[in-house]
This record gives sequence, C-alpha cells and structure tokens, in this order.
Amino acid sequence: MNLKLYICYFFMIHTFSLVIGQSAISQAQKNDLNNIPREKITITLNSTSFLAGELLNYKIYCNDSDNKPSTLSKIAYIELISQDKELIFKHKIRLESGLGSGDFFIPTNLTSGNYKLVGYTKWMRNFGEETFFRTDITIINPYMVDQKHTIAQIDSTNAGFTPELVHAQKTSSENPYVALAIAKDEYSPRKEVSIEIVALKDKLSFGNYSLLVRKVQPLHSISGKEGSSNIPKSKGSATIKIDSIVYLPELRGELISGKVLFEASKLPAQNINVSLSILGKNYFFKVSNTNKLGKFYFNIDRDYAAEKGTVQIVEDDRENYTILMDEEQPLNYDAFEFERLKISSEYENIILQRSINNQIENAFKESKPDTISETESLQSFFDSKATHYLLDDYTRFPTVRETIVEVIDQVYTTKQNGKNILRVRGLGGIFSSNAIPLVLVDGMLITEHEELINYNARKIEKISFVSGKYFYSTKVFDGIIAFETIDGNYGLEQNLNEKNYLKNVALLRPQRKKKYFKQHYKNQEEFSRIPDHRVQLLWEPVLRLETKTISKTFYTSDISGTYEIRLEGFTDNGQRVSLSEILKVKN
Repeated sequence: MNLKLYICYFFMIHTFSLVIGQSAISQAQKNDLNNIPREKITITLNSTSFLAGELLNYKIYCNDSDNKPSTLSKIAYIELISQDKELIFKHKIRLESGLGSGDFFIPTNLTSGNYKLVGYTKWMRNFGEETFFRTDITIINPYMVDQKHTIAQIDSTNAGFTPELVHAQKTSSENPYVALAIAKDEYSPRKEVSIEIVALKDKLSFGNYSLLVRKVQPLHSISGKEGSSNIPKSKGSATIKIDSIVYLPELRGELISGKVLFEASKLPAQNINVSLSILGKNYFFKVSNTNKLGKFYFNIDRDYAAEKGTVQIVEDDRENYTILMDEEQPLNYDAFEFERLKISSEYENIILQRSINNQIENAFKESKPDTISETESLQSFFDSKATHYLLDDYTRFPTVRETIVEVIDQVYTTKQNGKNILRVRGLGGIFSSNAIPLVLVDGMLITEHEELINYNARKIEKISFVSGKYFYSTKVFDGIIAFETIDGNYGLEQNLNEKNYLKNVALLRPQRKKKYFKQHYKNQEEFSRIPDHRVQLLWEPVLRLETKTISKTFYTSDISGTYEIRLEGFTDNGQRVSLSEILKVKN
C-alpha cells in the first residue's frame, strides 16, 4: 500500500485516541505507530557565530532513517533558544522533497551569549526531543554597553575561540563523492571566481547540496560541536515517548485542528461543517466535517499572506455548538545546557572591524536587495463555474444593495426569518432551493448578510457568483456569491468578535522563498561608488547536482583575507557530503 495512504488509513481507524488532549493510546496502537518511518532533521548553516546585524542562513534536510528525503512531513520547524531558556524565534518552513531553507536577521536587542538552534517536524515530537536536531550558536552584540553578566573575560591563552574552519573537510577516501575545483587560490578584490562541482561517482554523487563562500574568522562557537539529530536505524527500534498527546504528521501542509462540542452538554458533535478562512487577495477557504469525536482538520497546502485565520461553524443552528482549537505545546528547554560565553580581549579589534563591515553593508542594502518570491496567484475553487463582474467596468453605486439591483440582476436580496439575506437566482430566473448561498468576502464566510448588504460598494473590486446547487464537503449551498475588496482585508476591517461558534486563529506563516542577491561587476560603473564589505560572498541553499559537472561563479569583495568555499548536503543514496576549499583575497 502507498505509504501516505497507509498513514491516512491508520489515523482514520485510530482517530479516537490519536488526537490532542485525548486519553492514552494502547500498546497495539503504539506498535502501529512505530511501523511508520522515522524522520530526522539536519541543518547546515552559514556560520556558528554571528554579530548583531548579520544574517543567519540555514538549509534544512528532512530525511528518513536511510538519510534519503522523507516523504512524510511537508512542514519543518526551526527554533532559536537563548541561554536563559527563552524562545528567540520560531520559523515554519515548507518542505519540498524533504528540503527547505530560510534565514534570520540577528537584531540588536539580543544579548551576547550562547544559543541553541533546534529543528524538528511535528511527527518527530512523538519520539522525544532528544531526536531533534540541535546545534550551538554564538551571538555577539557589540552595541550593548554592559555585558559583564553575559561574557566572562579571560586571557588569550584560554580564549575558547579558534580561527579554524567551521566544518572544513577536504575531499578524501572518507568523502569520495564530490570534489570542488577552482582555477587558482588567490584573487584581487572585486574579481570573478569560478568554481566547479564535480560528481566523482557519476549518478552516485547526484544529490542536493548548499554552497557557501565566507571569510574565515576566529569567532566560532565555544563548543565546536556540529549539530546532531538522533534517529533509530530501523522503524521499530524506538517507541512513542508520550501517552496522552500524539502529533499527526503534516502530510500535505500545515495542519490546523480543533473540536466541536454541543454548547449545552459539552459532548462531541459529529458531522458538523466547519470552515477555515484566511483572508487576502489570494485567500484560502476550506470546509471540514467533524468525526465521531467532534474533531476537524484543515490542511493548508499553499502560501498565504495573512497572520490570522477564522474558524467558524457552517450550520443554521451554529449557536448550539462551541469550537475548541487545539493548542500545540511548546518545547521543553529545561534539559538544554549552555556554556557561558568567553571572549578574549585580543578579539576586540576583530569584533570592531567585523561590526563596521556589517554596518556598511546594511547601510547599502537597498542597492543590493534580495528577492522574495511573490505569493502564487491561484484560482478560487469555484472560479471555472463563476460569472464575474469587475465593478470598475460599470457605474459605481454607494452600497452593495444598490449595486446588485443596478448591475447584477442574478443576485438579489430577500427576507428570511425576519433577516435580509443574499440569494442567487437559479436557472431560468427562479431560485433552486430553500438553502442559502455560500457568501464569501475576501475568503471570509459571511453568515449574517445584513452588514454586507449595506457595505460601501466603492471598496469592492469584483463580485462573482455561481448559480444552482453547489456541494462543498457535506454541505449543500444554493449557489455562491463571492466579493473581493480592493484591499483584501474585509474581515480585519470588520474586526469580527469571537463567539462560541467563531474563533480567530493566530497563524505562524511559513517562511517565504528568497533569492539572495549575488554581487557582480560585469558593468564596472554600476557599483563603482558603492563599498563592498561582504564577508559572505555566496550563499546558495538550493543546489542540485545531477550532471557530471556544474559551474558556479561569484565575485570577491573589498575585504581581504582567507575565505572558505564549503559544499554540504546528501547524495540521493543518503551519503553525507561535507567538503571545502580555501581561497585568499589580497589587495
């Protein structure tokens, strides 16, 4: 049976206990869970030490027990924890074939000290936090005046920092898969460097890698330990660590879940339709149906722009129900151990110069911008069946009521149970049923139409409708009426208050894809007046080797010194690759 189909089938069968906050699962169910493949996270970084004002870059590999890309999770989580056991940031990363990447700008409000970077998937949380990826990060903030409480001053004979390469490993018999080749090892400032990445074993060397070129500096993590992630070598050699909480794998995207109860009895309500709306010009809308335990799930399988979603019950008697959203438990940082940061006074000038370089580069950042991928514009689920009206093509009227009377004769208002509602005329001009239509504004489900009917139509860009019965999940609607506002923020503008049947949900939006700026000097005049104080010459997190040789180019900066070219990743057969070469830049 297909792995994903097996997992979906398993969770449908055992859903009565595989839910957050439910009773303990049985040993038989634990055994079934242990037949599902394990995952592990490996993260490669651009450095292990940073100054405030620098960018922490990372590449994520989510692999199975054979170090091959995992086919389970589509979401990974990255957390940075301070030595005071405080969460500095939490990132959510979309995985494509087990791969993802992101970055974090080190702000000036962080204190100098040692930090831990942690990586995991929700599925990994079932097997204990000791299976997570963890690595040590050192952050130095030269802008803070009093740092005696975070830094222990020591003499140069016991500095704790060394100028060695972070993960330098030459191609050898232990790593015979890939080689790096450069024409020469010394260059002048602002010169083009060409490197070749060579597959030494043809297809056995093909895989996914990251490529970094960064100045070697004597400010690396005290521990010097490379990140680790523990994982059993066989499916059944580890057991579920927890009895009362089981995290489902995010097979198709972000997973949002909750429960519907009868308001009066607080018992689970089955076969209740629940909707999720995420607002915006490219909105997300789905309807889910509760199971016998009142549980509902939403898989968000695409990008979105909003930081909040709205979950509400789609039933005529929705006042009789209440929604309880599942809340994910934070990680337990108690077991994390940190060494106190130690800096020798001899590094004062090095830190000062590196900080100056950062400030100069950040001052000219607008002339060297990274490119953030735009949210993909997708058609709505009903778009192929809809009739659309762009209101700028017609005479503008003050309200929605006047607009549909004067412009859209297939949509009209009527009274039902003493309230004004919107309706769609059926084929031939008659309405098709006693059901109400599905009414959306920027993806927000609208069940009370009165306020929308009197809404300022000059804020609306487009009105679309679908005639006839429309089946969505287990709910039947008498057509669809969809409004899109010019700003795409109707729900935020209305500031919908929470009720027992309507909940506003905070969303941790996945990191957006980014194409990092690559400095060039093909046109000597273009950047001639702009200083180049880069200490990181190249970061390419998405590098696929599937030919005998691929070539990459980059330009040196105005900063002289020794630079490390580092390639890291995994072959398609699961072999870890980590190798480097060095080059020098001399004025």
